[in-house]
Amino acid sequence: MAAPTAEAYAALLADNASLRARLREHDAKPIDAARLQKVEAEAASIEKVRAAAAPDAPTSDAAIALGENVSLEYVRDSPMFRRQAEAFEASLGGLEQFLAEAATRLRSWTAAQRLADD
Repeated sequence: MAAPTAEAYAALLADNASLRARLREHDAKPIDAARLQKVEAEAASIEKVRAAAAPDAPTSDAAIALGENVSLEYVRDSPMFRRQAEAFEASLGGLEQFLAEAATRLRSWTAAQRLADD
C-alpha cells in the first residue's frame, strides 16, 4: 500500500476539520424538549408491548449477543461462576479448533476443484 500523497493528506485534514465543525454546530443546538418527550413516550410504549409479547426475551446486550441457548448463572465472583466461565471458554476453544480444521479442509477441497476444472 502506497503512502498517501500530500494532496490526499491535505484533503483528509480538510474533511476532518469540516466534520469537527459540523459536530460542534450539532452539539450547540438546544435539545427539543417536546421531541425528547415523544421519543421517551414511544420507548415506554414499545417496552410495554415487548414485555407483553415476549416476556422471556433477552434484554441485556450480553444476553442478546450470546443468544437464547447460552445461559450463565452466577453469584458475583463465585467459584461456580469461574468453573462455568472456564467450561464456556473451553467450549469456544473447541469450536475455534473445529472451524480452523473445517476451513483448512474447505481450502484443500476448493483447490482440488480448481485443479479438476483446469
